[in-house]
Amino acid sequence: MARTAAAGTTSHAVRGRVRVTSILERFNKETTAEQNALAIRTLTALGVPTRFTYITFDPLMTRDELAESHAFQARTDLLLRPLPHLPVETIVDGVRDETFVAAHGFRGHQGATIDG
Repeated sequence: MARTAAAGTTSHAVRGRVRVTSILERFNKETTAEQNALAIRTLTALGVPTRFTYITFDPLMTRDELAESHAFQARTDLLLRPLPHLPVETIVDGVRDETFVAAHGFRGHQGATIDG
């Protein structure tokens, strides 16, 4: 990320089915919903301008997957305030700690959007 920022990149787009692990497995995305949630937290805490998009409906979805997708969209613990004063290692560890997330998260972050 630091290299892309130094090269002039101003934002990163994260696309895909970020919310339901079974859908990620079905489409062989080689990631989990939890890994993607941690990535969202990490990118926003590092202050990387981002845009997160995902497909909100998949014709192969089960009722449970649709409910899980809806629950993901309602999460308020994904976007963190930029924390440029903290070492990267502290952020990487912190995004896994719910106390850290609660202390540094907020709902109206203007540097990132989640589109559905």
